[in-house]
Order: sequence, then C-alpha cells, then structure tokens
Amino acid sequence: MPLLSRLSRVAGPVTLAALSIAQASAHPSGVTFRHVRRAGIRASVISVNLNDESVKVSVALPRHGVGSREPFATLLHRVQPAAAVTGTYFGLRDAQPVGDIVIGGRLVNTGFVGTALAITGENRARFIETRRWRARNWSDYETVICGGPRLVTNGRTQVVPRAEGFRDRSLFRRRPRTAVGLTRYNRLVMVTVARPIYLRQLARLMRSLGCRNAIALDGGSSSAMFYRGRFAARPHRSLTNLLVVYDSSNAYHRALGRLAPGISIARRPVHHGWAVAGSRSTTDSSDNADASRRPAAADHAASSGSVGDASQSGD
Repeated sequence: MPLLSRLSRVAGPVTLAALSIAQASAHPSGVTFRHVRRAGIRASVISVNLNDESVKVSVALPRHGVGSREPFATLLHRVQPAAAVTGTYFGLRDAQPVGDIVIGGRLVNTGFVGTALAITGENRARFIETRRWRARNWSDYETVICGGPRLVTNGRTQVVPRAEGFRDRSLFRRRPRTAVGLTRYNRLVMVTVARPIYLRQLARLMRSLGCRNAIALDGGSSSAMFYRGRFAARPHRSLTNLLVVYDSSNAYHRALGRLAPGISIARRPVHHGWAVAGSRSTTDSSDNADASRRPAAADHAASSGSVGDASQSGD
C-alpha cells in the first residue's frame, strides 16, 4: 500500500500535510514543484511533462457529484493524486460548475462561458474557446475543464473576460489567483499566487513561465494547490472540482471511479464520445438546438456574482 494511503488510514486527511518536503522533492517524476518570484510576485508552480506517457491529467468531483461540495483535504484523500489545483468556477448558491467538464472521456457537466483546457488520451493538449452558447463535441478528448478568461494566446498576453461570457466585476479586482498554461515543449504549468493580483499581472506571470497559451482558474477563497503530501495553498471553502495529476497511468485508472462518483467511467473505445449521464453524444445540430434553449440561464450564471472566484474571502 502506498505511503500516502497508509498514513491517511491511520490519521485521516490531515496527515497529507505532514509528509516531508524533502521526500516530495526527491520523487522521480514527470510532475515537479517549485517556488518562483517574477516581477515581485511569488508563485507556487507545478510542472507536468505531458511528453511522459505515464502522466495523466484529469478532473475530480466531490463524493456526491456535480452540484455538491467537498473539503479539499477530504477530496484529495479519496482520489489520491500526485498533484492538484483548484478547478473551474462554480455557483455559490447551487455549487454548479460554470463550464464544461469531461472526465475519462465522458461529459459530466455543461456550461457556456470561458475557454477549455482539453487533453486527449495521448496527452495532446489544446486551449479551445467554447464560443458562448454553443455546445461542443468533446469526443476526441479524455479530459476537459473550462475555465477562463484567457491570459495568454499564442505567446501574447490577452485578457478580455467579457468576450468569454464573464461579467462579474469582482473578477477584475485584485485577488489570489490560480491558472494553468501550456509551453511550446508540451509542459502543463499550474500556478497559484497567494498575494492578491490583477488578471493582467497573472497573464504576464504565465508568459514569463514560458506559457504559449494559458487560462485563469477559480481563485480567491477557492485557491488551492497540493503536491505530494503538502499544501502550497489552502482554500477557505469546500470545493466543487479539482484539476488533478497522476504520474502513473495505473494510479489514474484505479482512481477513475472516484473522480466522477455515480458515473460509470472505463477506458473508452477510440473515437467514441459520451454525453451527460452516459448517453451517446448527440450530433452538432442537436447540440446547437439544445444550446439555443439555455442561453438565459448561462448568462445569469456569468453575471449574477455567484461565480466562485467572485465571492468574498472566507464565504
């Protein structure tokens, strides 16, 4: 049994924080951690080598699925990743994530704002605009999480939240931040900044870390980062989703059933996509028809102030 599992069985989730820094840093892996300081901003950075085929990136949901929350440490104890950061924004009233989420090739949540990080089963990653109100076919991807706004596009800093459906003014204020980006060498870069900063500062930081493309994730009171038994950032609330990393494909496949509780997920056949609740993905025409019936609700979620990052610290 892995050391993390043995310790967690004996003393519970709190033990996750007790593992030594030396042990974490010495672990040979395509997943690494470091602190950096750029332009006066101190950040915690997890680098994920997607060229390493044993590395897998996914999304983890709470024990009771979409629309529920779970404490950060408890969720980690259950899914046991090598690393994790806060995922996408969510409604404070209904705990519903505001963007699309795909786990193990199955669409488990739909939303209509932001830009998606989409990763294939072969670890090819892309950032894809969701084109507000239009449902997308994610059948080519193993993992999708839709965050935003976009911070870096093709090597240039570019922050236009309203163009991606984000209308809450608090998103423009200084606050603790979380982000994810991709370098030209196919390394995924996950970042948390504890000091409150503006989105444009976060964009410059991601570019300085070599990201050709990057998006913001949920931050503020939701900011969280974990790496091999220690917490680089702790959230002030329970969370609805995490972006998680496994440095072993075996560990990832063992965890699949716990990443999306209540949804049967297995190694999917090539070229077969899945839709919500395990039904087959619909055609593009029916997706667009369905999307046309729901824009008002999505616009309310983007503008009502219920987005996780837009709330007061400690809520």
